[in-house]
Amino acid sequence: MFDPLTSPVAYVLIVALLGVLALALAGVWPFFGRLSDVPAQGGARRIVTLDGLRGLLAVTVFFHHAMIFHTYYGRGEWELPASDGGFYAACGKVPVWTFFMITGFLFWSKVLVARAEGKRLGVRRLYVSRFRRLFPAYGFSLAFILVLTGVATGWTLREPPMELGRHVGQWLACGVFDFPYHNLLNSYDTTYINAGITWTLRYEWYFYLLLPLLALLAAPEAFMCFVIGFLVFYAVRRDPGGLAHLANFLLGMTAAYVVPASGKLKATVFSRRPTNSVLSAGMVVLALGAVLVLYREWHEVGSLGLRVLVFGAFVMIVRGNSLCGLLTCRPARILGAMSYSFYLLHGIVLSTALLALNHVWRVGSLSPVEYWAVMAGVASGAVSIHFCEVGGGGGQRSPVSMRRFSISSREWRGLSESHMPGQRSAEAVQDWTSLRFIFQKGQVRHWTGRTG
Repeated sequence: MFDPLTSPVAYVLIVALLGVLALALAGVWPFFGRLSDVPAQGGARRIVTLDGLRGLLAVTVFFHHAMIFHTYYGRGEWELPASDGGFYAACGKVPVWTFFMITGFLFWSKVLVARAEGKRLGVRRLYVSRFRRLFPAYGFSLAFILVLTGVATGWTLREPPMELGRHVGQWLACGVFDFPYHNLLNSYDTTYINAGITWTLRYEWYFYLLLPLLALLAAPEAFMCFVIGFLVFYAVRRDPGGLAHLANFLLGMTAAYVVPASGKLKATVFSRRPTNSVLSAGMVVLALGAVLVLYREWHEVGSLGLRVLVFGAFVMIVRGNSLCGLLTCRPARILGAMSYSFYLLHGIVLSTALLALNHVWRVGSLSPVEYWAVMAGVASGAVSIHFCEVGGGGGQRSPVSMRRFSISSREWRGLSESHMPGQRSAEAVQDWTSLRFIFQKGQVRHWTGRTG
């Protein structure tokens, strides 16, 4: 039975809308256009298909959380609608798996290039570049979370000072440490502010910290023995826990042997010739289609099999398959350049937009068409938050630098406690007037809300 709420039709239409918006922004602001022309670094060839893939993955996660917020405002439950056949559930997990594979592939390629040149891995440079790449958007996200948590709790202390300090310290560590209390901050569940997506940064940093040790296994024979042993251990465990995420990194690292990212490396399985035929595109679609069909039944007991299917599609994309130009078109590459900030901050944009709307028009009463229309507007607005990412440089030379960022306290008005709908009430901000973002460089100005 066709359900307009959980149908993938809305996904296709809004993704197309974001592509058109990316082109429009490139026409209005030249720096948006230059986002699609980021050069390769470190002697590695630029795999353009990965740029477009990142953008598509970040947008896909947005849809997963959009569906969860719909259920939350409708029934007060933080879960997907019961009518979801697995598509929007996969929209949350599969992109994260693939993001981890991309990280594993790119950074293991650096290890292999350093080994081929007889050099040591620049650990210090690696960690500094990662911090510069990850922290600007994360810092903005954290500032927003701290402010909204303070407002939601009435700026009153709801847990012992030592406990609050420990929680703040965990957040300031940029996701390195675990969040044992399900994103609690001052006894407030911040999941309702940022959709709880910062857990992925924890595993990213675990991978970066382990990378120098894993580099000791860079020889193909040693690495393959390690991977086979790990996968066997993973397969026999009933509850792999965090090992499941490490498997994604290892699969991405394996792709670095299959498809070299540098001319200094030799392929161990395939030739260097790119594979961008309609047949290979069909194989990618078939593999991803199988993941969507099998996800609902396999996502627990057969998650390794699903990851292997995603890995197969990932290898074809890394080898140059653009899905008939979808991943290499300019809109996809622009969205890919802003994928990290979009991924990290889309939960905040979703929660604040829906909270504001809920005070005017009950979100739970919206029809599927009305809700997806709202989501189209929210997703379009979320694109602008890329300014937060380019400010940190991301380890690259950014087209625009953010020299000043300020959120004026006088922009906040009428702050008081309220409750979101649901069996378990969640405190949140009732009202505000606007936020003002000030960016000074190259006459860039972006305003949201009241400009007076």
